[in-house]
Amino acid sequence: MLFMQMLVPPPPAYSDDQGSSGNGASTFSMFAPLDGIPTQLIDELALQLPQQGNRPFSATLLMPNLGKVQIRAQKRDSHWDIELGLERADVLERLTKHHGACQQAFAEALDHDVELRLQPTGPA
Repeated sequence: MLFMQMLVPPPPAYSDDQGSSGNGASTFSMFAPLDGIPTQLIDELALQLPQQGNRPFSATLLMPNLGKVQIRAQKRDSHWDIELGLERADVLERLTKHHGACQQAFAEALDHDVELRLQPTGPA
């Protein structure tokens, strides 16, 4: 139930073409139109991670636009250490191109410094 919103399939108007420039601003997208940041994932983790304290957090999510995402996170002394394992190569490539922006978005959402690692995972 916790991640139910992320499991709902995208509406029919969704287009996974990230190459188009903002025509259709009302269509659902896991990524912000220009910066490639997975805002829904960041928002959900910003709600869940602070509740973990210093305990490790681990979850696997099946997301409509990101595919399977394995999350490992833990709060260290002065920062959050977050690792995202991404099954889809296209998503890994897209997020890697925007690594700095993603890391900054996590830091702003968590109100702490973040060390973000993006890694490929094999199909289950």
